[in-house]
Amino acid sequence: MQGALGHKQKPQCVHISNVHADLLPTDVCSGMYARMIVNFFPYDASGNRGVGFGMGAASVR
Repeated sequence: MQGALGHKQKPQCVHISNVHADLLPTDVCSGMYARMIVNFFPYDASGNRGVGFGMGAASVR
């Protein structure tokens, strides 16, 4: 999983059976179901307007 552009901190990703152990990027693959925390926010900077989003923690099944 990758963070937002210019953001160094990656979102936490855990398996539903053990929420205290982080998953490695190699443990997550295409087709897996996950619960995600997504934060939407508006922006208006230098004439650029839109809606952005930030990804928080992910729980993988």
